[in-house]
Amino acid sequence: MKTNLKRILKYIVTFALVTSIELGLLFISALIPKSGIENNVYESAVYLTSKEVFFKANKYDKSSVIDRYADSILMGIAYSYNENEPVKSVLKSGYYHQDTANENYNLLAAVSSNLEPNYEYSRYWHGSIAIVRPMLIMFNIKQLYINLYIITFLLVFCQVFLIKKFINYKISIAMLISLISVSIWYVPLSLEYVPTFILMLIASIMVITGYKKGKRDFSIFFFVIGSLTAYFDFLTTETITLTIPLVLILAMMKENNELKDFKSGIQIFLSRAIIWGIGYLLTFISKWTLASIILQKNCFSEALSQAGYRIGGETITVSAPVKLIGTLGRNISCLFPFSYMGDAGYGIAILSIIVVLIIYYLFKDTKNSCYFSNLMFLIGLIPYLRYIVLSNHSYIHYFFTYRAQLVTVFCLSLAIIYGVKNTKKHRCN
Repeated sequence: MKTNLKRILKYIVTFALVTSIELGLLFISALIPKSGIENNVYESAVYLTSKEVFFKANKYDKSSVIDRYADSILMGIAYSYNENEPVKSVLKSGYYHQDTANENYNLLAAVSSNLEPNYEYSRYWHGSIAIVRPMLIMFNIKQLYINLYIITFLLVFCQVFLIKKFINYKISIAMLISLISVSIWYVPLSLEYVPTFILMLIASIMVITGYKKGKRDFSIFFFVIGSLTAYFDFLTTETITLTIPLVLILAMMKENNELKDFKSGIQIFLSRAIIWGIGYLLTFISKWTLASIILQKNCFSEALSQAGYRIGGETITVSAPVKLIGTLGRNISCLFPFSYMGDAGYGIAILSIIVVLIIYYLFKDTKNSCYFSNLMFLIGLIPYLRYIVLSNHSYIHYFFTYRAQLVTVFCLSLAIIYGVKNTKKHRCN
């Protein structure tokens, strides 16, 4: 009993500390005078209006849609922070908006005429502003994209290198294939897309190095990662911050003969996933609670209403079965190289998956039941569960939600590596 109470207290203290830091960083960023970032925000607005709010970086690639709509809103919120009311402005997350113009032009109008925010976006933390706003002192958004490109690919190099060094080279190749499948090269071109990938890469590096130093219980770690995901993410590819680091832990346990059977693997995965989910949900709830108290308004009603819209909004007039097929089809067909195949991409992608599964079945190690491969197949289905639950959101925003399938491709690759004959004999038992 004392042990359980001590553990619960540890989580409470951790959550209070993490939430205080999250709010504190936004508070500090809000203290930066608007005059200190005005020039770079103006240059950013001009740059953002040079293209449509949604455009293809490659006209032949359906997965290359870049979302500058969300980036314009984020810049608008960052610009609208008031150093005289830092707490309220952080919790309000207000920006200038007019229905008659796209958000990039609204941003340009706001910064050109110093217009006051008239629209609140309080249901999200918008935690990336804690980093973006200080950087706007030195950089405009185009320069931010360049910096994010460098940071992202340095982290990719570190992650893949550590996988090769501390796990094995086949898994590092699997990770590279997975990153290519979700067109990682487009991710740093949007402030909306990149936070979960940077967080996933950092978390991956930390679990690999932590495991090699003898760490085995990553419960608090995933609790914090869940919280940071809610803090930074804009409901894009949130599941990758859980699935990729956790699959890497399971792979390391398998390589070191510490993962004995399917049941223990599922228990480890579910326990960490629940902890991650608690951290994720509590962080959202804490934002709505703080905003409701300080702003003296019910922020829960709007947040829950928007959640309902993303689950099954009425803006899509197709039937539920058609929407479900469309959601899965849109997301799957965005995987590279199927994204270059137009309307045929979905069918070719499904056919390719079936062929891979047939090859696996024909060449799997029949003398042993490869529980690890079965575990990977199961975890690889998580993105599709997400697509089904948030069907409306995943149908409309498939051009970025498809990247949650990073773990699907990775798990499928690991299932082949560990389940096919002529691999290490100890892998399947």
